[in-house]
Amino acid sequence: MVKLQKEKNLDQSLKNDAEKIYGRARDISKELRENDVEGDFNIILNDLIFGFNDNFTNVIVRGISKVNWEEVSNIKKVTLHKVLQELLINMKKHSKASIAVISFDLNKKKIRINYTDDGVGCDLKQHTGLDNVENRIKIIKGTVTFTSEIENGFKAEITI
Repeated sequence: MVKLQKEKNLDQSLKNDAEKIYGRARDISKELRENDVEGDFNIILNDLIFGFNDNFTNVIVRGISKVNWEEVSNIKKVTLHKVLQELLINMKKHSKASIAVISFDLNKKKIRINYTDDGVGCDLKQHTGLDNVENRIKIIKGTVTFTSEIENGFKAEITI
């Protein structure tokens, strides 16, 4: 999808059709994986995150093993998986980041996840897909804070 969006010689209507198909396929995939957090959640998250590495972007993970995922409820794991997926998809589609870092920390039984990229940043005043991230985190009684400036990257701090 990223390659198609960057292609200058491709008809815009074809790009739009491909985007719609991609969106539908992504939605179906999300629904099918909704409860797919059984097993080693370290591996599940690492598979998700490292799936976004390519020749243009390096995604780095830190501290994921600090969290005892067996003590985290399935609803929180599903939510976290979907939130990280949304942040990484946004990074790929919009940020032009060369590096993204996701760090995990545990503090008084609260999990803190920091996402940072060196992309183009965004205007946080606009309603975006980040509303979905915020709503999902609120549902599990967590907090999320976004920080971004145009040309100075994007950050999200999540606490659950």
